[in-house]
Amino acid sequence: MCFSPDIIPLGTQNLNWTQANNTYGGPDLGQNVVGGQVNNIYVRAKNLNAGVASASVSLYYSLSSLLLTPSSWTQLMLPGTSVNLVDGQNNTNIAAQTVALVQAPLLVSALPVPPPGQHYCLIAVANNNNVPATLPQSFPSNAAFCQWVRMNPFVAWRNITYVPSVGNTFTNIQLFGNENSAPATCIFTITGQNLGTVSYLAQCNDSRLSNPFSAQGTFVLQTGTTYTASFAIVVPANISGLNNMMAMSFTLTNANSQPFPASDIVIVYYQVPSQELDELEALVQQPFQFRLHEEAELETQMLIQIGSNSYIVNSGSQA
Repeated sequence: MCFSPDIIPLGTQNLNWTQANNTYGGPDLGQNVVGGQVNNIYVRAKNLNAGVASASVSLYYSLSSLLLTPSSWTQLMLPGTSVNLVDGQNNTNIAAQTVALVQAPLLVSALPVPPPGQHYCLIAVANNNNVPATLPQSFPSNAAFCQWVRMNPFVAWRNITYVPSVGNTFTNIQLFGNENSAPATCIFTITGQNLGTVSYLAQCNDSRLSNPFSAQGTFVLQTGTTYTASFAIVVPANISGLNNMMAMSFTLTNANSQPFPASDIVIVYYQVPSQELDELEALVQQPFQFRLHEEAELETQMLIQIGSNSYIVNSGSQA
């Protein structure tokens, strides 16, 4: 849900409807948002209805988080609170199964500098028939948030960034939380290519934990050249809202001071369903596979995926 190719940051470049239509199935055209300049953000959609429809798009940003609820979003206001979607003839009435593009790019110029190890996520919301969408500011549980995301395809997320590694390390900070009214056991997974000689250290020293948290280990081969690592943590209840999140720091280190390998790294955050397994948790849980060590078989576990972030890491140079 977090890697939408239909939110298209293009720096100072332009995008026309023909280009947007021809690349609807790929490749991803998006670039990093660059500070100190105006960034053109295009949003693309497709009318999946059986008849003609119209819509506008609103754009939001938030610090990257593994629990990205609307209460943490800030709306971008240029060129307005929303921009119409149009077809290739600049019509606002979009025929069935037709790709549409914003009439003008939404503009990002001066976002606050994010803290070290973090980046911004962009969220686009389609307002059907130009009626502003209703965005809930809180959820009774993690499962309720996941169900809202699943049932509202008018929301798109772009939570991906390109980052350089430094020497033999890759460092990162992930915000996370728990919408449940009771503590929840949650699992972090880190997956990427070429990580066979890499070790990880994850730490959270938030005083709301019963003890400072630390996990470390090595990556195990999952398939092909893709390696994975995972660990679990019990997250206290009612950790929600951007200013109330916990922070997990990650340090990935390549062995023998070798440059960090080029890799597409994905960090995913899951909740283990509660023992009571209420109706909503049963609805949103899905099977996910893990390999706990090199010789182990792939194991399947039913989990609730809450969020994920993706990082395209350029190979580090020797420090």
